[in-house]
Amino acid sequence: RRNIVLESSRAFACTFVSVNLLGNESGRLIYDGGCIVAAGGKLLCESKRFSFHDYLISYTDIDLSPLRVIRSRTYSFNNQSVMFLQAGMIHAQEAEEKNAHIGFDQEHAERKNDNKNHKEKINTYIANPLTKEEEFLGALTLGLFDYMRKSKSKGFVISLSGGADSALCALLVERMIRYAKEELGEHAFSKLGISNSVTILYTVYQKSKYSTSITMNAANAVAVALKENTNGRHFETDVSDIIELYTQKTKSILATDFTQEGFDLTLQNIQARSRSPLAWMIANATGCLLLTTSNRSEAAVGYCTMDGDTSGGLAPVAGIDKNYIRYFLRFMETSGDRFGKIEALRFINEQEPTAELKNNQTDERDLMPYSLLDEIEKLAIRDRMSPVEVFQILKEKYDSPELKKSIARFYRLWYINQWKRERYAPSFHLDDENLDPKTWFRFPILSGGYEEELEELIRL
Repeated sequence: RRNIVLESSRAFACTFVSVNLLGNESGRLIYDGGCIVAAGGKLLCESKRFSFHDYLISYTDIDLSPLRVIRSRTYSFNNQSVMFLQAGMIHAQEAEEKNAHIGFDQEHAERKNDNKNHKEKINTYIANPLTKEEEFLGALTLGLFDYMRKSKSKGFVISLSGGADSALCALLVERMIRYAKEELGEHAFSKLGISNSVTILYTVYQKSKYSTSITMNAANAVAVALKENTNGRHFETDVSDIIELYTQKTKSILATDFTQEGFDLTLQNIQARSRSPLAWMIANATGCLLLTTSNRSEAAVGYCTMDGDTSGGLAPVAGIDKNYIRYFLRFMETSGDRFGKIEALRFINEQEPTAELKNNQTDERDLMPYSLLDEIEKLAIRDRMSPVEVFQILKEKYDSPELKKSIARFYRLWYINQWKRERYAPSFHLDDENLDPKTWFRFPILSGGYEEELEELIRL
């Protein structure tokens, strides 16, 4: 956007003013509110982005005199068009010579008065550029703040599993509170009808027989680290008895003996679904919004449980791939933002990602390495490539037989899980790789399943 403003103001020898919406306008899209002003190719004003205020007013001084001088020395755009039409076909080099280069004389960028010995510099305001991590935090925290404000919610509930996704969601809520108070004042939330003594973040760790002390300690450490600034409340409970109750009820109805070998997915899914009612009930009782913590990598291959870990009214990280989530948590542990580091995240970052729905389970053992999954997703979905085209690009980087299996697995999981993506809670749209079927990437729920394309891949 900055380049468009700069180049347009230079090409047309004009003042170009670009404004933008601010905040979470309709649920999914987050606008940065950035205002950019340029004249003759010179940047005069670039406002702060991702402000928590309702609006921002930016201003700058503009001297039109040098622009008029430049334009008077240059063909008008209309005259050039007429000249080219009358001349017919003009050699490209000749046409280039006739398009005068528009420069910007710094001497003319100084406002002068009648006193020839006096020159007044035009004031410029350029906000400090944001790093990628700052943009990420700014967009998501502002998105959460506006979603809470506009939905009239009183806070958020997160099922804190001790893994990366739920830890990121909790971190975002904590930073949202701190950013809002920093910019709007300590009573930022009381203006929304939420007193300073009210808990804005509730987290709950729900263990089962497959849960380990590693994830329980990680969830507790993160909750404690974030508690001070959120007035947060963290709960630990055991849902093993609920899982067993559902299992025994179904066993008696179907007269079937459930074993891990024969009913692996069934027994995994009931664990995830047994955690949903308590989180929903806390949200209902407190007037808060339940956040679902699934990420984009999981959504692409359906590595989630409907009405389990996907339960919630908003999915703030569903547009973010797992690799970036893990990178960002390491960044916040070791570097941090303007409020400092969150060293408790080391308990998250030291783990391998796991759903903990069976013994010795890891995400990447169930699927494939997340780095490979994200590369395949980018080529297959964003770039619209076939399985063979994806293989041709990645074959130099990965072992061919395993790569073929991973590509085929991705495409099969992608098409059979479209119905899950249709049911996902609204997610924030942050880049050009979003999978939201309602606003970005449409795909039929029922399809041919890439059968011919995958047969072609196998024949290679």
